[in-house]
Amino acid sequence: MPSYSVVMPAFNARNCIERALQSLAMQQLPVDEIVVVDDGSSDRTVETVQSWKDRLPLLLLQNGSNWGIGASLRRGVEAASGDWVLRLDADDRWLPGHVQALDTAAKQSGVCLVTSPAYLVDEAGERIGVTRPVRNEEVRMRLMWDNPLVHSATGFRRDSYRMVGGYREGVRWEDYDLWIRLLATGSLGVSDEPGIEYTVSGTSLSRTRRSVALEARWSCQRQAMATFWRLHPLAASRSFMLGATRAIYQSTFERMLCG
Repeated sequence: MPSYSVVMPAFNARNCIERALQSLAMQQLPVDEIVVVDDGSSDRTVETVQSWKDRLPLLLLQNGSNWGIGASLRRGVEAASGDWVLRLDADDRWLPGHVQALDTAAKQSGVCLVTSPAYLVDEAGERIGVTRPVRNEEVRMRLMWDNPLVHSATGFRRDSYRMVGGYREGVRWEDYDLWIRLLATGSLGVSDEPGIEYTVSGTSLSRTRRSVALEARWSCQRQAMATFWRLHPLAASRSFMLGATRAIYQSTFERMLCG
């Protein structure tokens, strides 16, 4: 049976990380290791994590200062020892059957990446939606337009991660970039049932300045088109035309604003 490590970066997460850790403790199939990377928190995040050391297989790493999400992820995965690395953000939580479902998906032939749909919840914990399911046959085409995989719902084979170079420095959407490179080498295994609750927050990384977010997304779109166009040539052409038009419009609009 494969072993599973969880990597969880945390920054000033005292108010939410307890819920995330509790969801790990409630898994029907327990994970083998939980690597929490504290990214220079100034609240009681570290103390909260340490209070779970007798109940969970925790490895706590402390950056000492705020390195950022990408550097924290790289450090966490490097320290992980499992055959598979599963991701969980400190403000999200897993449902009890999540690891069991991903374990089933991971055992399919040729799979290097696994995922499930996610319930969307607001900051009060109320469910406000659910993400659209994704299939291996369509995921590369969808990556040409957007990232359809929720980071906290997704895991990857550690050997495959190392083979493609892992999370890269200087990339704003480090998960989007990694999925493209992984899916050029293997398949996506999917659990059909939502396995997590993903918190939609006005302060989340996805709420960055619109122009910066669009520029980063366009970069990943082009990367996906260049990687997968032979599999989906019509989708690549359509995504390029729409994406290029949007990029030109955004650039023109910003020049007008700047006068």
